Amino acid sequence: MAEAVNTQTPGRLEQTGAVRLGGEAMAEFTQEDIDDWKRYEKVRRKGKWNMFDPGAQRATGLTSERYMFCLKNYTDLKERAGKDAQFHV
Repeated sequence: MAEAVNTQTPGRLEQTGAVRLGGEAMAEFTQEDIDDWKRYEKVRRKGKWNMFDPGAQRATGLTSERYMFCLKNYTDLKERAGKDAQFHV
């Protein structure tokens, strides 16, 4: 389930009234979250690193906190990015 956090903190999840199958609340993401996920995804698609490798994080240019946010919320971020996720590497 998405964690409810202070919505004043940029790049953090907030719960919405939307519900998925199984009763789990869907997460809302900021544009910064989506942009960071795209950076993460670009590196992942290159296939050069295991995404748990520190080199992968360095390749994205994201901070450790933002990188772990993308890693932990990958599926929800991908779903939220939707058609925007169809970018080229």
